[in-house]
Amino acid sequence: MIDHVALILAGFFVVCLIVRPIFYYAKLRAMYQHRDAFVRFLNATSENPSDYQPYAELALKWKEITNLVRQADIDIVLLARAPSHSMVCTTSIMVFKDFTLNEKFQVLESIDQAIGHFAARRNESFSPIFWIESLFNWPKSLLGSLGFKSEGAFAKILQIVVLILEIAVAVLAVTNSINI
Repeated sequence: MIDHVALILAGFFVVCLIVRPIFYYAKLRAMYQHRDAFVRFLNATSENPSDYQPYAELALKWKEITNLVRQADIDIVLLARAPSHSMVCTTSIMVFKDFTLNEKFQVLESIDQAIGHFAARRNESFSPIFWIESLFNWPKSLLGSLGFKSEGAFAKILQIVVLILEIAVAVLAVTNSINI
């Protein structure tokens, strides 16, 4: 029984080890493609109307770009801007609401930050330290994914209980294999 569970867990680990870098590589590649399209849009001029083709490409993929930036935990930036130099009040605009606004370079910066995020996630997939931390922290990650607080007292208690269970199962597996 324990051998089957260990085999299933090992298989799951191998699948995660293979799928996770591919998953983040796909997101990273998409962000690079979107960045290239956005740079082409920034470089487009009114002298050559065919240069405005990137506008159509961005308009079609803008929702995907904003979703990827949100998935990268990059805040969709709210910029405060003074309407004029003599006024004290500011107005806020959502940068990702419309990519034709004057704040194009803030959008480009957010895209670059998302590229960095996905590259880091892909690279950490090859780190043994990441996988060891994941083994110990999966209950907190699961709680966070389910929408619960992952830093509260309940999360810490759950973390300790799961850690004790993981150690107990490991000890049983080792003692069971020694007896055979």
